[in-house]
Amino acid sequence: MTDPVYRNLRLALRSGLVPVGVDPESLVRAARQGEVAVLAAETVPALRESLAPAVQRQRRVDALLELGLARAARALGAAGLVRVALLKGSAAAAWVYPETAWRMRRDLDLLVGEQLVEVRRALLGDGWADDVSPKYRPLGPERSRAWPMVVNLGQNKVSLDLHRTLVEPRDAWSHPSPDRILDEAVPGRSALPVSSLRDTALHTVLHLANSGFHEPLKGWVDLWRLVPRVAPESLAERAREHGLRVATHACLAVVERWFGIATRAHREALDLPRWRSLPVEFLTSGEGETPERRPLPRGWSRRLWRTVLGDVPHLRSLLPTRLIEA
Repeated sequence: MTDPVYRNLRLALRSGLVPVGVDPESLVRAARQGEVAVLAAETVPALRESLAPAVQRQRRVDALLELGLARAARALGAAGLVRVALLKGSAAAAWVYPETAWRMRRDLDLLVGEQLVEVRRALLGDGWADDVSPKYRPLGPERSRAWPMVVNLGQNKVSLDLHRTLVEPRDAWSHPSPDRILDEAVPGRSALPVSSLRDTALHTVLHLANSGFHEPLKGWVDLWRLVPRVAPESLAERAREHGLRVATHACLAVVERWFGIATRAHREALDLPRWRSLPVEFLTSGEGETPERRPLPRGWSRRLWRTVLGDVPHLRSLLPTRLIEA
C-alpha cells in the first residue's frame, strides 16, 4: 500500500524540504499524527509556523518528564538502586537527538529487572504512587512484568513504568535478556543510565514488531538515526541473543527504503537464509503509514507479525488471548 502523504513526510524529513507540488498542511497533519512534530519543525523550516502549537505542547510535556526523571533519579540514587536503564523514547532521545523534546514522549520507561519491588519502595517513599489498573493489581509488584507509577508535579502528573522484563511470557516470540541490557546500560547521558545504543535500537525493533508495525512514525525515525551508529556485527550479536534476527532484518529493510540509509551490511551480518529474509521484505514493502504491503487491523497484525518475525516459529501468537488463558 502507498500513502503519498506519509511518503512525502518521510522525504521531507530526509531532505529538509517540502517536495515540489505537495501541500505543506498535509505534512503538518501527518507529522502530528506520526508524533514527530518537533523534529519536523526543527528540520523542515517550511512546516515550522504551522507546527508551532504542537511544538509548544510537546516541549511542556518534555520539561515535566525531565523534572519527574530528575526526581526519580534522586530517590533511586539515595537508595543505592542504580542498576537500571531508561528505555524507549528516553533512551533514543539521549543517543540521537540534540534535545530530548525532539523525541515525543508521554511517560518514562525504566528497566529495573528483579529489583522492581525495591525500586517501587524507594519511589513510594519519595511521593510516587501506584497507578495500576484493577485488572493487573492482583498480580502485585512481586509478579508483574511492569508496574506503572505516577507523581504529581503541581497540577500535572508524570508517569513512570517500571519493567521487570520487556515481553510477557505468553507473548515470548522473542526473548530479550533484562540482565544483559542492564549490564550494558550507559550512565551520564541522562539523569539515569540509558540502554546501550544497540539495545536501544533492538528494543525499538521489538516495540515496532510487537505492535504489528502499527506504531507512530517516531519509532521508525529512532531506528533511522540509531542504526548507522551501531556496528553491524555488534547489532547482529545482540539480535541473536534476543531472538530478534528476523524482526531486525525486516525493520532494517524498511528504514533503508523509507529513509535512504545503507543497511545491507547490518542485514548480511544477521545471516538469515533467503527463505526467511525474502518473505518478510516482501510483506513489509508498503509505503503507507505502516510498512505492511496489505495493512490489516492492529489486532490481526499483532498476531500475524509475532508469528512471522520470531526467530523460532511462535504459532501460539495467532490464537486469541481467551483461548491461551483457557
